[in-house]
Amino acid sequence: MAVYDRLSASERRMAVALAALFGFLGPFTSTSVLPLAQSMALTLEATEQDVRTYAVALFVAVMGVAPLLLAAASMALPASLFVFPVTTTRRDSRRSKAQATGSAAVLFLPVLYMLASVLLASEATTSSIAALAVLRCIQSLAISPFLSLGASTIRQLYCVKSEARGAALGCFYAGAVAGPTVGPFVAGCIGLGGIQAWRSLFWLQAALGLFASVMQIGLTVRCQRAENRSEATEEQRSECQLPEKPVQSRTAAVRHALGWSFWLVTLSSCASMFGLFLAFNTLTQLVRNRFDIGNSAAVGALFLPGGASSIVCSVLSGAWSDKLLRPKHEMAPREEWRSAHAWTRFASACRPASSTYERRLIVAITGAGVMQPVGLFLYGWPSHSACKTDACQGGLLLLTEVGFCLLCGGVSMTLTAGNAYLVDIAGSASVAQRVIALNNLFRYALAVAASAGTATLLRTLGLSLSSTVAALASLVSMTALVVVASQKRHAISMYS
Repeated sequence: MAVYDRLSASERRMAVALAALFGFLGPFTSTSVLPLAQSMALTLEATEQDVRTYAVALFVAVMGVAPLLLAAASMALPASLFVFPVTTTRRDSRRSKAQATGSAAVLFLPVLYMLASVLLASEATTSSIAALAVLRCIQSLAISPFLSLGASTIRQLYCVKSEARGAALGCFYAGAVAGPTVGPFVAGCIGLGGIQAWRSLFWLQAALGLFASVMQIGLTVRCQRAENRSEATEEQRSECQLPEKPVQSRTAAVRHALGWSFWLVTLSSCASMFGLFLAFNTLTQLVRNRFDIGNSAAVGALFLPGGASSIVCSVLSGAWSDKLLRPKHEMAPREEWRSAHAWTRFASACRPASSTYERRLIVAITGAGVMQPVGLFLYGWPSHSACKTDACQGGLLLLTEVGFCLLCGGVSMTLTAGNAYLVDIAGSASVAQRVIALNNLFRYALAVAASAGTATLLRTLGLSLSSTVAALASLVSMTALVVVASQKRHAISMYS
């Protein structure tokens, strides 16, 4: 059995929690400077738009490229790279040396993130917009590869048979989708300290990087100890006993995974990211100009309900997608007892005799076809109202927040279920790492375009029509997901 199969249930949960922390750090770092852009611009003698471009848009651009670069580098190694690197063989010295090199690189990434954060917090090294841009790129290069490493690690930790992979990926992506909403609130509270307080944000990021690095080393040591266990426990053996998989070249496996299903699912991810970053880049200015809220902490607090919605929807959608994979003949007795209820009886009748990975996409279709369009309409159109009374303003602000929460929840459902599907159809964990990295590349490339083009789009169409365009894009992506789900091309494999 593989090393990860020897980990106990508690060790796997700890691994998923730390993977979620790494997934949280990248998006958290990307958006946390938004409420502080004005004070950073005054300190660095630049415009606020320059700070948004070089500190946010450039960071997001590297977030798209860095995971793909690491995945491409790992193709030169005999084994894939994981969040918690282990040596899975001792007989092949060449393989062991290559894995040791890859393990050292993965362990060094959080340290590099911490060092870049310390330099950003220092006045001596960050005195110009150019220095800010370079150090932010290093930050992104160091932390963003974990967005694909985490998914490939979870594929190793949980097989489909264990009925926990979707839930684990839901927890992992809960960190990734909560990061962009928690960052502005934390930064807004820090901004209350004055014009130079923005440097404290990077000290906080350095502390988080140090904590993550220490925890990563600790869990890696536990993984190494698990390798020395003579055999797995009976619980672990029965949970996920997989046959030996036929050998397939990595290039052929990647080509197989990058079929038209991948491109249509990636299209849905891109559409989701377009709507989300449209909201992120306009919410701060909207509440300041339309609702006259100038306190940076209050502005940042408006992002928190969206973050809570993202976490809840991500975790629940992962567990829901696991349940959808279960065929009718594997229903538990308790669920058969519940079938006395009319709705559950109907759902049981609709459950197929056999299952395919495409059933996970039902969750993504719900997010892209219902929650995102409704959320975008509720977010954008209240700003079009001419009402100026306090009661009306309060109602419009509430509608905007409800729309933002629905949008964040819908994006979480689409990304979690869509990426879980891509991880499932990948032939191995190493292929899953590259597939998710390529998905990230296109998703964040569109996020950069949305961030850079928001000002032009708003000047041309206004927020209400811009949100309508994003809602239509979400409906188009839902159609793409329906096409993929209707094909049922990938039956659940005994090797997964």
